[in-house]
Amino acid sequence: MYTPGGERGVSGPATTPASYTSASARVAARRRSAGIFNTSARQSPFNTPGRSTPVNRSLQTSQLVEGSGQYGVESYGVSLPALVMEALTFADRNVEMSAVLSPSGWAWLVCGRRLLVWRYRQDDSRRVVNHQFRELTLPPSDLAHRAQLVVVFSTNEGQVPSCVAASPEGFVRYWATIAHEGSYCEVSTELQGQECDSLVFLGASLGCLLATTTSTTLLLQPGSGSTAGGGAQTINVRQLKVPAGLLGGISRRVSSLVFGSLPTQVPEARLVRAVGVPGDEPNERAVLVLSANSLQKWYLAPGHPDKLLYECNVEKYIREGFVDHVWGRERAGATQLRVWLVDLQPLAGVESVMVLTAAVNPQVSQQLVYALGELCILCMHWYRTPLILP
Repeated sequence: MYTPGGERGVSGPATTPASYTSASARVAARRRSAGIFNTSARQSPFNTPGRSTPVNRSLQTSQLVEGSGQYGVESYGVSLPALVMEALTFADRNVEMSAVLSPSGWAWLVCGRRLLVWRYRQDDSRRVVNHQFRELTLPPSDLAHRAQLVVVFSTNEGQVPSCVAASPEGFVRYWATIAHEGSYCEVSTELQGQECDSLVFLGASLGCLLATTTSTTLLLQPGSGSTAGGGAQTINVRQLKVPAGLLGGISRRVSSLVFGSLPTQVPEARLVRAVGVPGDEPNERAVLVLSANSLQKWYLAPGHPDKLLYECNVEKYIREGFVDHVWGRERAGATQLRVWLVDLQPLAGVESVMVLTAAVNPQVSQQLVYALGELCILCMHWYRTPLILP
C-alpha cells in the first residue's frame, strides 16, 4: 500500500522558495534546445497585445513547452544564463538535479557538486535584468546534493548576496559573498549519522534553520571572526533545545496545562516540514516543526534563549477529524486508522497553518483519503472542519 510519507512534496508557502526536480527541468531544456516548439502557431495568454511596456517587455516573453485543450505549460520570463542551459541540457542522466526560485529574486541550480546561482528578477527600480551569474562548489558528499539545502540571501538591498550550503551528511559551507568562490569557511554539524532535509533562512540576525530527516533542528549563524584571527568569516552551529534548569521548563509546563499532556518527541520522529513565520519583532521568528505525529513551536530572538512554546500531538486531532467527517463513529475508531501528516503550509498572518493529511481505514477499504485542516497555532484548535479532498 502506498505510504504518503515516503515521498516528499515540493510545495511551499508563498514566502518560501519554489523547488523544481531534475526531470522536468532537463526535459524542458532539451526540448527548447531542439527547437521543436513553435510559439507562433499557438498564442500565449501572457502575450496580451497592448499591455507590455519597454520596462517589462523582456519579462513578458514566454514560450510554449507543452499543452492541450485542458492545460498549457510555458516558459515565462527572461532566458536562463548560458551555463545554466548547458548544465540542464548536457548533464549526465545519473546526476541528481534540483532548483529553487527564491522570493528575493535569486535562483540556484544544483547539479552534482556544482551550484549555479543567478539573478532571475530585479528590483522594480531597475530597468534591465542582469543575470549576475556565479558558480560555487558544494562540500564533498557520498549522497546527492539538493537545492533545498542551499540558501542565498542579502542583508542589504543591492549588496552581493551570501550563501550557506549544507551537504546531506551535515557539512556546511558559508560564503560571505558569492563573488569570491574560493573564499568560504566550512564546518561540521556533527549529526552522528542523521541526514539533512532542508535549510530555511530566518533572517540576517538569526541565520538559517537546518532540519534533519529525523526532526533534529540546528541554528546556523554566519558571522565574522575576531580581529586577532584576521576577521575570517565563520559560521556558528547550535542545536535548538530548551534551557536546562527549573525556569527553563516553565513555558512547557504552562502549555501542558492548556493543551494537555505534551508528548516528548523521540529522536527518530520523521520530519514532515520545518518553517519559519514572523515573530513579534522584525528580527524575531517563530519556528514550526511538524514531525510524523506532533507539532513543535519554537520562538527565537537574538540574544535570548530558545523557547519551546509547546509540542502538540497533532495526529490525535487528525484521527478524530477523519472519524467524524469521513467514516463516522459507527464504522471506525480513531485507533484503527492509519494516518499520515504530509505537509504544512503557513497561511496569511501568523495565526494558523494548513496541514495536508491522509488516512486509510483498513476495516473498510484500502482507499487513501486526503484532507486539509486549518490549525490555529496560537490556541491549538481547528479553525475549520477538515476539507476532504477527492
